[in-house]
Amino acid sequence: MKHREEAEIRSYNHHLNGVLYDHVFYDLLSQGRSSSRGQNEMRVSIIYSKERASWAEPIILFLAGVLRDNLKEVVEVEELPSHEVLDDLEGHLPRLSSNCDLLLYLGFSPEYNLMAPQIANLYGCKALVIPVDDPDLMPPAVEKEISEKCSESDVGFASPRPFCSLEPVGIKEVDELAELVGKPKIIIRTEGGVVQEAKCLRSAPCGSTAKLTPLLRGKDVEGLDKYAGLRAHSLFCKASMKRDPLLGETSMHAAAYQVVNAVREALNLPPERWKGKLRFWSTR
Repeated sequence: MKHREEAEIRSYNHHLNGVLYDHVFYDLLSQGRSSSRGQNEMRVSIIYSKERASWAEPIILFLAGVLRDNLKEVVEVEELPSHEVLDDLEGHLPRLSSNCDLLLYLGFSPEYNLMAPQIANLYGCKALVIPVDDPDLMPPAVEKEISEKCSESDVGFASPRPFCSLEPVGIKEVDELAELVGKPKIIIRTEGGVVQEAKCLRSAPCGSTAKLTPLLRGKDVEGLDKYAGLRAHSLFCKASMKRDPLLGETSMHAAAYQVVNAVREALNLPPERWKGKLRFWSTR
């Protein structure tokens, strides 16, 4: 189990692409929206699976820039075989060094996901967020059991499918996170059927919306939503291509729809309908 200290977390900021970092915070602040920097004292900790670090680390890198000093701790966990874990759940609990308000739990197998409510309760967490960008990691029965356990211990729980569908759910800590990252929000200024300016007001948690938005400048308005969805799909998205039975669609395609509809909203177009239904559990 590898802990990242606060100094190391802060150093992530130096690795953020400068354009991406400046773009996000310029757009947030220029619109008068509050960021977590110095505005509240919510303490966020992240525990992620080493086995799925290639998916988790871009999210952590981006959140380090967004949350800044509110991100208190990042812990990497190497998962053990499921039979060993199930024989001794208590003995294999991932550990934090201190309490937090919101625990973000990333990329674990179902067996390790079942530990999350106990970890949240142990460290006084008010809310637990387990994004589901791979349906194999969160079967419906496991999600339901986690929801029930969180409800019993009065821990707010959200499991957005995919992570970039996160919206406010009436849980203070989750809502504060969803204000900064989650369902993409873009503003676009056009002239003569061409995009003159595009700004990212809220990015997907992996940072893909912030990376994508500058690419929209100079593009024709006609077909812009499809262009954005395809670019996000092919260049940035790391969600699974497995079909999520609860969505009726693959996780990656569901994520692409988030970008498509963010662009359509910015252009004052009605949302594109699709056969799936975005959903997540939320309890307090």
